[in-house]
Amino acid sequence: MSRAPWYLKEVRPTTTFTWTPEMRVAVYTMRVKDELPIDEIRAHVERMIGRRPNRTRIHNLVRMMRKNMAKKCHRCGKPLPGSKKPVGSWLVCKTCRKEHSEYKKACREKHLNQGLCGICGEHPRVNGFRSCRRCLSETYRRRINEGLCGYCGKRPRAKGSIAMCGVCLELDRIKSQINKRKQHAQTTAENQHH
Repeated sequence: MSRAPWYLKEVRPTTTFTWTPEMRVAVYTMRVKDELPIDEIRAHVERMIGRRPNRTRIHNLVRMMRKNMAKKCHRCGKPLPGSKKPVGSWLVCKTCRKEHSEYKKACREKHLNQGLCGICGEHPRVNGFRSCRRCLSETYRRRINEGLCGYCGKRPRAKGSIAMCGVCLELDRIKSQINKRKQHAQTTAENQHH
């Protein structure tokens, strides 16, 4: 009986929920313009998305949307020039975007220095990679399902290859030849000592 390889198994669906700009505008309109109570808004949102958000989430959403509707950064409140993003998108100034990017980078480096995965920060990372086996396999499978090289994720898979593009196949071949030479040199050196 043949089994399907692990990288062709179904990709685990993400558990995080993302608010669309339209949903944010709808919640903002219900709270600010229609002046509905929070519990009624929560019931509306539950019908919309299938799950009931907590009160704090609704309050924070309305607070951030109030700044965004006034074309201000939703983190620091600085006025922003005209944006081409749709109404309800998070508008963030360059300073806040840079701070957030640096914070994420510092967290990732901290996890990597501790020997943990740079993506989830929970599991030990695989030697030679910056992520754990679980995150690596999910990224790999997602790339393969999209028709990209599972290793680099930049180029389409080569003909006749299950998981790699031509460039990565060649690099892998070169790497394996180098490793074979090292092993051969090591075994000959050990044999000469005996």
